[in-house]
Amino acid sequence: TDEKDVIYESSTEPKENLTQRDINTVKLLYTLDAQGLEQILKGKQNDKLEQLLAYVKKFPNKAVGYGNLGDYYQNQNEYAQAIQAYQKAIAIEPASGEYYNLIGITYDKAGDKAKAIKEAKAISASRISGTEGSGRCKICTVILCG
Repeated sequence: TDEKDVIYESSTEPKENLTQRDINTVKLLYTLDAQGLEQILKGKQNDKLEQLLAYVKKFPNKAVGYGNLGDYYQNQNEYAQAIQAYQKAIAIEPASGEYYNLIGITYDKAGDKAKAIKEAKAISASRISGTEGSGRCKICTVILCG
């Protein structure tokens, strides 16, 4: 490798300390263009989505699976799907405030301030577990006070 290699900095360790997998990875990265690398990363995202969908199919009564699915969709800016996933989590665990918080924050990220404020006010007026004290402030601070 080049002395100023951006992936593996020059070191005193000999090349034989690299595994064949490391060497193959470096060769692949140097031969990929930006679009090819983007396709590989997108494939990894698709794998993650498939795993999340498989989890909720296998454990349809576990709110955490839908919560994680909502997080995934929110991170992909797929807000409608995120809200649907959080709503399924709420249907399973209606007393858990975390998913209410996440719905409000998702509405805010999607640019729907009216629905975000409505969620924040509903949470503020409720006694849902996980919304008291600092937990309640997650959505209230972001939307009402922010």
